[in-house]
Parts: sequence; structure tokens; C-alpha cells
Amino acid sequence: MWHSDLAYAQAKSGAIIPATTVDYYDANDVKLSSAENASYKIETVYADSVSGTETMYYSSGKPRRSVHYKNIKKQLQHGEVVSWYENGNVHAKEKYVNGKRQGELLVYYPNGKLKRRDLYAQDKFTKGQCFGPDGKPRKHTPYECMPVYEGGIDGLLRDLSRNLVYPDDALSSEIQGQVIISFVVGSDGYVKNVSVAKGLTPSTDAEAIRVVQELKKLTPATQDGEAVSVAFKVPINFAIQ
Repeated sequence: MWHSDLAYAQAKSGAIIPATTVDYYDANDVKLSSAENASYKIETVYADSVSGTETMYYSSGKPRRSVHYKNIKKQLQHGEVVSWYENGNVHAKEKYVNGKRQGELLVYYPNGKLKRRDLYAQDKFTKGQCFGPDGKPRKHTPYECMPVYEGGIDGLLRDLSRNLVYPDDALSSEIQGQVIISFVVGSDGYVKNVSVAKGLTPSTDAEAIRVVQELKKLTPATQDGEAVSVAFKVPINFAIQ
């Protein structure tokens, strides 16, 4: 859910050198203009004009997560993804091939003991094991669960459609089309960081933002049993009946 704008540095020789960019975020995953009051930062190192590595750091400056992208703008993961506890021990290791989880997913307890070993093929879970802090096998549980809205996807789309009010200016001008809205479902289940990914007109964009902001609280996503934030995009259609 994190990405930076593409930038380059020009060497004296005239060669293009991929840039390193740093972005700062608060506890609600809102991008800040500086390091002041930041809860974490993300450093992006470009290997070329498209690919590169993003590393998230704790406020202490210690690395938290490192991801290699085949396409940073599209957030297409390709290669090893490693995350760490703040004590420096590895939290998890996994591998992606063209955006799909492939091979072993290993998760560890803060003390370094193995907590989970799952196997994936083309992003599909095939088999796995979970272990307690004592190293003994325990009942296997899904590694990731997506957020759940009351009534499911149908309920979410129904609420968006039911609450949508066609702006007068767009209606009188017979403007029709689609607005794509980006938002985050926080670890607390609330919708936040709502913004326009693809707009139509100022009034339709504002209305699309409003209806997404008014969505009900969701059951948050979980990763290895812990609530996490997840980024989404949703289309809002404006059509004159």
C-alpha cells in the first residue's frame, strides 16, 4: 500500500542513476511532508525506471520490512520479502513471483523460534504447519484473512449505491462515468485515507469520497492472527437511469 513518485539523479558523466526516495507516515498511514511526528518511514531504492526495493523502518530507525518490486508503481512484488521485529530478529520470510506468493512462507516468534511454515504454489496455499512457543505443533490457521463488511461484498456495494446522491451539476449536464476511490481499512476496522485514484468531475469525485467515508466499520483484516491495515480501490459509477 506504499509507493513513492519516480525520481532520478543525473551523474556528471551524463548517466542516469536511479534515485533513492524517503517518505514519512503517521500512525494512521497518512503520508507526511517531513519526518516530524512520523511513526515510520519508507525508503525506496530504484534499480531502474520501473523496479526497485522498498524498505520500511521503525521510528527507531531499525528495518521493519523489505519488499522487492518488479513494478513499483503497480506494486508488483517479485522476489524475497522479509520483515523483522524491532529487536532485530526475523519476523517472516516469503517469496513472490510476478505478484504471486510462491514457495515457503516462514513466520517466527520474537525469540527466533519457528511459528509457521506454509507452502504456496501460484499464490494458492497447498499445505502448512503451525507451532506453539514451545515448538510443539498446534492447529493450523489461515495466515491472512481479508476485511469483512456486513453483508459481504454485496452489502458494501449495496450501501455505496443506496447512499450515493447524484450531484445536481453533473445530472443537469448529463455527466456519466466512473470514479475510482482508494482507501484503507485500518487495523481498527474503520475506513480511512480516502482519496480519488481516478476522477470524473469535482462534484462527482467529492460525492464518491463521501459515500466511501460513510461505510460501516468492518471486521479488520488479519495476518497471522494480528489485525492489520489493508489498502483497497473501489469503482463508484455515476449513471443516469
